[in-house]
Amino acid sequence: MSDGSVPTITLNNGINIPQIGYGVFQTPPEETERAVLEAFEVGYRHVDTAQAYRNEEGVGAAVAACGLPREDVFLTTKVWISNAGDERAARSIDGSLRRLGTDYIDLLLVHQPFGDYYGTYRAMEKALAAGKVRAIGVSNFFPDRFVDLAQHVEVPPAVNQMETHVFNQQADNRAWYTKYGTALESWGPLAQGRNNIFTHPVLSAIGEKYGKTAAQVALRYLIQLGVIVIPKSVHRERMVTNLDVTDLQLDDAQFRSAVRALNDDDLELGPHRTDTAGRTLPPSLLPRRPGPALPHDALLHRPAPVGHHPPRRRAPHRVGAPAGARGQAPTRAKPVRGRRPRPDPARHDHARDLRRRDQSGELSTTAFPRHRGRREPRGGAVVISAGPGRPAAPRRSADAARRRRPRRRRSHSDAGRAGPHRCAPDRVRPRAPNRGHR
Repeated sequence: MSDGSVPTITLNNGINIPQIGYGVFQTPPEETERAVLEAFEVGYRHVDTAQAYRNEEGVGAAVAACGLPREDVFLTTKVWISNAGDERAARSIDGSLRRLGTDYIDLLLVHQPFGDYYGTYRAMEKALAAGKVRAIGVSNFFPDRFVDLAQHVEVPPAVNQMETHVFNQQADNRAWYTKYGTALESWGPLAQGRNNIFTHPVLSAIGEKYGKTAAQVALRYLIQLGVIVIPKSVHRERMVTNLDVTDLQLDDAQFRSAVRALNDDDLELGPHRTDTAGRTLPPSLLPRRPGPALPHDALLHRPAPVGHHPPRRRAPHRVGAPAGARGQAPTRAKPVRGRRPRPDPARHDHARDLRRRDQSGELSTTAFPRHRGRREPRGGAVVISAGPGRPAAPRRSADAARRRRPRRRRSHSDAGRAGPHRCAPDRVRPRAPNRGHR
């Protein structure tokens, strides 16, 4: 497969993959062909692209123009989340074959675990059986979703491409991938230049002993761990530097321990947040951060999709609000215990008796010193007219008025508190003492 200078790894289906590849993430489509051709001239035989990179045509043009036999070139591409599902993924695979200008893809990956990625993986299994693909795998699958997928598919993933570098070595997750014979492939093996990786004092000190740069030490450390690395650069001199690590061997246990101590799971570059067109991906489409290590049985449970939140409980509608307020009809709130005294049947009987006596004329009609309307006797009943245009209503006598329970004056802030639905106890105004009745 390679020219003998690049080591290879045998996948779980017997396919050999070069351990050092050339990535074209964020490489402009107009520069992709030139960059891939220079990578082939330097000695790369493994090229990693994706549908979301929008430069598969440039990779295919470089493969056709390089003059190398097709079997000596290892091509990797990925199915994007917009093509998730059985049918859409199948059409996208045919489209990738057409854009790459090849009859088969060496390695096909599910780009991110969103959408119907089960349907995507089934379409990839069918493409594998049809000879369109030589090996299939996943990308950006943390152990929970990786184990869940691996337990329910016929072909276990051959590769899981994850963010892996000396500052995030996937130390706890590698055991889960190894259990299913899945090789770990690193995107961003140089941490995209973060954390001063090119001038880091620990890496630079080790590089001085071996005559290598800090970046070469970082790449070689991952290679010795059995990780497939995909460095990316459009500059020829850096291509040569990244590939020139085959003669480096970190035999000193002290040096390996020093590099191992650089691991920091909190340092995460995150997923590919933009494509080559510069469009930012929405947060709901980005992989979530890994949680704590879970037992195997717990990993079989599929977590809720990213961006999913349980529906919020609506606050009860305000009592007395007009119908249609806040887009819904007013609802009757549940009564609150301990706020109102229980009704007294005797009191209601007394009021009913007063009303009967008032209507029959037994009570005095001169006991109303002040009223807003006119007082007119009608059939022996004492009636108070509410004014012009308003219907007359029977009025209690003076004795009934004096026996009436005093009512607390309500302010504007008390609006809506008359019903059983009141505010919190700490916000309820104290009730005035009832001096007229027990």
